[in-house]
Amino acid sequence: MKKIMYLMFTVFLANSAWSQELHLKSGSNVFITPKAYVHVSSNVVVDAAADLTITSSAANSGSFLVPGASTVTGDITYQRYVSADWRSISVPVTNQSTVDFVADTSNDLLQGSGTGDDQNYSIALYDNGNVKGERWVYHTVNNPLEAGGNFVSGKGYSVRRGTAGVLTFKGTMNTEATATVSLPESESISATLEFGPQLFGMAGNPYPSYLPATNQTVATDNVLAANIALNNLDPNFSSFYFWDGSEYLVVNHADGGAVYLAPGQGFHVDPVAFNTNFVFPEAYQVPQPATSISFLRTAEPLKITLNLFNGISTKTTKLFYLNNTTTGLDVGYDAGRPTEVEHVLAINTHLVSDSEGVNFSLQCLPTTDLETLIVPVSVKAAANQTLTFGTTISNLPIGLKVYLEDKVNNTITNITEASHEVTINTPLDGIGRFYIHTSQNSLSVEDVATVSGAFNMYKTNNTNLRVTGLQENGVALLKMYTTLGKQVLSSSFNVQTVNDIALPNNLAKGIYLVQLVSTGTKETKKIIIE
Repeated sequence: MKKIMYLMFTVFLANSAWSQELHLKSGSNVFITPKAYVHVSSNVVVDAAADLTITSSAANSGSFLVPGASTVTGDITYQRYVSADWRSISVPVTNQSTVDFVADTSNDLLQGSGTGDDQNYSIALYDNGNVKGERWVYHTVNNPLEAGGNFVSGKGYSVRRGTAGVLTFKGTMNTEATATVSLPESESISATLEFGPQLFGMAGNPYPSYLPATNQTVATDNVLAANIALNNLDPNFSSFYFWDGSEYLVVNHADGGAVYLAPGQGFHVDPVAFNTNFVFPEAYQVPQPATSISFLRTAEPLKITLNLFNGISTKTTKLFYLNNTTTGLDVGYDAGRPTEVEHVLAINTHLVSDSEGVNFSLQCLPTTDLETLIVPVSVKAAANQTLTFGTTISNLPIGLKVYLEDKVNNTITNITEASHEVTINTPLDGIGRFYIHTSQNSLSVEDVATVSGAFNMYKTNNTNLRVTGLQENGVALLKMYTTLGKQVLSSSFNVQTVNDIALPNNLAKGIYLVQLVSTGTKETKKIIIE
């Protein structure tokens, strides 16, 4: 016999309740407080005059869990707490009207630019089909979000309350076995490769319960791994990006342990192709874990945070050293830098091996060969500034030191314990000048002059090839061949820190072999003309 729970008025505090079926009759109320949860293993019925409300606070969220094979009849209410600034959210119900949500004065949405029925409300979606500068689309009376229909389950939105408090969503619970949301492709990076894609799609947890976002120790059963396995994400940007008010914070498997998506949590992701379906497996739902904001590391890895300060603001980029990562692209661990915000100051790194010119805000490297790893540092800064480079380091092996190499000034500086200042007279925008070395020994310019580990060659677009990291001055020779051996380019150039070589305009689409010969360097690499 099935166990059916009939409830009139119940408040679930910091505890749990289980039931095979749940029926809330007219006039009954269930109130699930932050951190508490109710798990129903079969069907749920909420009568029209009944109320089932799940709440959250600044630190905790209640959860309501129903398996995908079950049905939920009637509406539930979720109250999502947000602070009084712009936050990325999702809607944990399926049929919440956008117009009704804005009209609910308890949601305390602000009004901004525009007048009358064209005045913006402080809730928006991101449409990267629009021209740059017009991609955030705000709700107005004349142009309501989602054309005046319902919020899209699994889609992310940006919202701002006038004061800290809750946003109230009411509608049917999503019980799909796998919830999906179609995301547009980010802007083509062919013209802006040096600083990565401009645009990211927005998604968000569609359930009134927690979902494991990542888990370094378990390769499956988390949302990031599920989407990587389905090839839904750009390999260079296979991470979650959370807006903190000024920067995108990266969350991926490098964070270690399990990181969870709270109910109503929105985020940015970079889909691999137009209208890619981002998935949320319903079976992954859990109540709030006791350590939901802890990384649960068994051992903190070596982590180097590079800081760049120009006298006004500070920017950072991170290097993690892990046992299971490589010097090339590690999907789900390395995270490219999104450039939704146009930065006048930026610091990133490029991959140590097989760089394709993408800026990474987080790069994971192996724990072996620390003495030979050379990390290209990408810097963007205006001319006539004094830049200060510094580090914040966790679990540095005894005796290991971090050095900053400056090829223009021909210096190498130990920045492990003290920052380093350099004044630039011309603008910087990319790699080729600064490199990071790690060594147990004291390094000098002479020690690194003969090291070629920082060499990279990649296409910035179909008409330009970039060569960086050549250690010796002089003349280099570059030749390009089809896979059948036909030579299509021969070019010599004087070696600089960054070398751009024009490619023929009439190259057919396909794979080509590029051979470069320079003093102490002979490299061959495949490139693809698209």
